[in-house]
Amino acid sequence: MTTNQGHTSSGKYMYTSAPGGQYGTMRCANCGKQITEGQYRVREKPDRYVTWHRACCRDDQQWSVIDKQAANHKAHQLLLLEAAKSFRERWGVADLDDLIDDLEANFPVRGPQ
Repeated sequence: MTTNQGHTSSGKYMYTSAPGGQYGTMRCANCGKQITEGQYRVREKPDRYVTWHRACCRDDQQWSVIDKQAANHKAHQLLLLEAAKSFRERWGVADLDDLIDDLEANFPVRGPQ
């Protein structure tokens, strides 16, 4: 599975949300209604894109994987927020800027090792 700019791909499907990217007619292959909002999946065929509302393909297990990733990301962001608030309360914003400058000067970022 890969994730790119709000799109998640797994096997033959790509998972995304509307509004946003548009694929083909954006008409659900199951219910026939237009897809204008919410999550949906799309499959590229040789001659067209086929799309489904999330609600019209609930049995797709990839949705639970996507939900878990979203929940983990939210939990991580909330922990990061609390840590940042605690740091700011104790050290102040200027101290954080100074620390980052010092660390960057002494430990240049070279990318993944």
